[in-house]
Amino acid sequence: MDAQAVADAVGHIGSVASVGTALGRLCRWGGCSITFYPVLAHSLVVGEILERGTAANLAVYGYMHDCAEVITGDITAIVKTSSMTDGLEEDAITRGIMKKLCIPLEGWTPETRNLVHEVDLLVTNAEWETVAPDEPRRVVFEPCEPSPMLSLAKDLTNFYASLPSSCWTSGCGPNHNYTGPIALFAARVQVGRRLLDALRQR
Repeated sequence: MDAQAVADAVGHIGSVASVGTALGRLCRWGGCSITFYPVLAHSLVVGEILERGTAANLAVYGYMHDCAEVITGDITAIVKTSSMTDGLEEDAITRGIMKKLCIPLEGWTPETRNLVHEVDLLVTNAEWETVAPDEPRRVVFEPCEPSPMLSLAKDLTNFYASLPSSCWTSGCGPNHNYTGPIALFAARVQVGRRLLDALRQR
């Protein structure tokens, strides 16, 4: 995608909260999960795992790693890589959204993307054991070894899965005040953005 195409694609995105609202209305597993489980929940778990691990300074990229899906929708990996030039278009959209929301792009390096991908895989393992329908569990994938972080991911996944769907899909409340998971997402991204800014100024 050229720069103008990316700018056109992300033009309607006004804030981190608007990204959270959209991700809260997109269901994982193509809507076939055991319970309503949105991309926003997945993003919150990935970000929190990074925060609690050894890469807290990169957590903002975990929270935002699926932000392109506000444009593309939730596409399974096997389709995404074959239809989107091995993710290049998705990464261009991701970078466009991050740039618009003032998230430093210099931190979105290949190394960061690989780290986020590892955590993404761990969280997906947790989902496959908790909220995914039976059919996706038959797909061959790279399983993660049992670990404290995998256990934490399962606990977080189960917690978010227990929340009523209305708290994910309602968007902003009275006077345009975001509440619940959307507010949490916006706050965590803001904290991560400020942490990166502070580290850059050292």
